[in-house]
Parts: sequence; structure tokens; C-alpha cells
Amino acid sequence: MNNEKLLSLLTLQLTHVKQLDKLLNDETQSLVERDHELIASLAQSKQHLMQQLETIDVELSSYAEQIPQSESALALKDEITDLLAQCHTKNLANGKAIELSINSIERLQGALIQKRSGNAMTYNAKGKTRAGSASSGYISA
Repeated sequence: MNNEKLLSLLTLQLTHVKQLDKLLNDETQSLVERDHELIASLAQSKQHLMQQLETIDVELSSYAEQIPQSESALALKDEITDLLAQCHTKNLANGKAIELSINSIERLQGALIQKRSGNAMTYNAKGKTRAGSASSGYISA
């Protein structure tokens, strides 16, 4: 692989990583604003972008021994690595926020179920609460 092709692939990868960084910032904002539709859309975009990054990474990995030979290629590689580390941190923070939000919703759902059904609560196989029905139409003797 010649140096121009290598630089072209690294530049393309850097562009995609910058797009991922922006997408993660948008995801953070949509989490703050609780825009669930946008969050779902961003998750799909993030998945597509990750597939593109993986494709470029596979192509680059076959030429990994050539990356350190050029200072400009090494500088691009370092910039990509640094930005990916930031993206990883942002993605972990967003994932934690989503997890906390889901837990909060589940607690609220449990409280609503308990309020609605009184003491007729049961648990499913995963330990989640659900309303038991004392008047389910079946009479047990």
C-alpha cells in the first residue's frame, strides 16, 4: 500500500470518528432532553457508523506495519486514537445514563402496578413485579 492510500484511509477513519464524537454529543443532549425518538435514531446511526469504522479498520490492519513509517500517518493515527478514547468515555457515560433511566422507569412501573393491584402482586421469572389478578375469571377451590 502506498503512503497516499494509507493517508486517505486514515483521513477517512478520522472523519468517521469525528462524526461519532458529534453523534455521542447529540446523544448526550437528547438524553438530557429525554427525546426518546431521537435517542433511538441516534442509536441506529451510531451502529451504522461503527460498522463503517470497522470496515476501514480491517483494511488498515492489513497494512499496520506501514503506519509508523510516515510522520503524517503516525500523527493521524494518534489523533484517531485520542478521539476514540474520548468517544469511548462518552459512550460509557451515555450508557450509564440510559441504564439509570431504565431502572427509574422500572421502579415507577412497579410502584404503579403495586398501587393499582394492591397486595395482589406476583413476580415473573426474572424477579420483576407484575399485577396478580385475584379475579382472573378462574376460581380455585
